[in-house]
Amino acid sequence: METVIVWLLSVQIWSDPPPKIQVIYTKEYTTHEECIKEKQKWEEKKLVSLCLQKNKNVGSISQR
Repeated sequence: METVIVWLLSVQIWSDPPPKIQVIYTKEYTTHEECIKEKQKWEEKKLVSLCLQKNKNVGSISQR
C-alpha cells in the first residue's frame, strides 16, 4: 500500500451552544488551491468550511 496526501473539504453546521457540530458535505481534492477555491463558495453561504490534509491509502501502482 502507498500513502498519498489529499485535501479534504469539510463543510459543517455549528449549533449554539457548541460543541454540537454536524458535517453536511465532504469532498477530496488533489491540491490545496482546488480546496480553497471550493471552500470560498461555502463561506459565501455563511457555513463553516475547512480544508484539511488527509492521508489516504491507495493500491500500489504496479500491482501484478
